Amino acid sequence: PMMVLTVNLYHISPHNPKHHHMSTADFCGWYSRDAGHSWYRSEEGISEPHNIYDIAFDPDVPDRIWAATSRKHDIPQWNFIGRDNVLSHEYVGSIAYSENGGETWRQISEKGLPPLTTLGLYLDPNSPVDSRHIWAAVLGKGFYLSKDNGRTWEQRTGEINDEGHVK
Repeated sequence: PMMVLTVNLYHISPHNPKHHHMSTADFCGWYSRDAGHSWYRSEEGISEPHNIYDIAFDPDVPDRIWAATSRKHDIPQWNFIGRDNVLSHEYVGSIAYSENGGETWRQISEKGLPPLTTLGLYLDPNSPVDSRHIWAAVLGKGFYLSKDNGRTWEQRTGEINDEGHVK
């Protein structure tokens, strides 16, 4: 049986319209292989297995997925008071990575990325397959960019132009 869930986002794989994922609060890791008729849960390998706020599918590699995970749930609906709260231990987060469509996960090294809740991910579909450019929106810290599939990150501030460069 499925628990009562808060669904942040609903995702459909660009490779297989029957492969669905839910970014959920409290009980993360829900995926379906039959367009939502049956659901499975996997949090194996996720260091913060409470919430997923966003998922990014690789546009060229089926079953390659990144997920923004967090200890804190229901942002911004729940007791979200201010910057001091954002930097507390409750807002610990990370980015997990899967090569099998979310059946199992592993944490990426995240060198340069603060260990805080990441609320959004964007994968540049025009970046090289073996060194994807991924943007992460980190709560209380701003935007970070990885140009190597999420292994290292650099904070980006300022205005971002159409090519993804900071002015």
